[in-house]
Amino acid sequence: MTNFRIFAVILLALTQVTWAARAHDFKFGYIVPLSGPDQAAGQQAVNGFWLAGRERDAHADEEADGHLGGLDVYILRIEAMQSEAAILRDVQRLIAGPGLQYLAALDPASLSPRLRKLLTASGTEIIERPSTVPRDIQTMDGEAFAAFYARRFGHAATTPAFQGYDVARTVDRLVRAAHAE
Repeated sequence: MTNFRIFAVILLALTQVTWAARAHDFKFGYIVPLSGPDQAAGQQAVNGFWLAGRERDAHADEEADGHLGGLDVYILRIEAMQSEAAILRDVQRLIAGPGLQYLAALDPASLSPRLRKLLTASGTEIIERPSTVPRDIQTMDGEAFAAFYARRFGHAATTPAFQGYDVARTVDRLVRAAHAE
């Protein structure tokens, strides 16, 4: 077996052990504008993600931000309006602290090569979804997402809300697939 194959087998085994040890929750980092003129877009993206996490398995004494893939999910927000160095520091803290299994950005093109390298080295999966998503997304219960969002938040969903929801549904599928193995 080549060194690469040995490394891949070891990495896969460690990933499975890590998931088994943390089988009750995971952390999701979301790089979104938390301030400035695009703050509302950032909040809509987080709201869309949060709604997906509340569709299934939510319960009254909830401590997590929701459930995806059958596990508790904690959304860790990262300010997109800061410098690349500050984003890198924030992500490094999250990797070293609570751990970070998945990360996405409202603007995936803004993920720098240095950040991508850091995430890859840590085993954090980067979720990249198109910046435009269809406006006819259906919830897991078959309801139009736009109506679901408006009923929950009292205003219309914009493109970032659809993006956040789409990212969360992707994470849900990945987490379910990881636990099915």
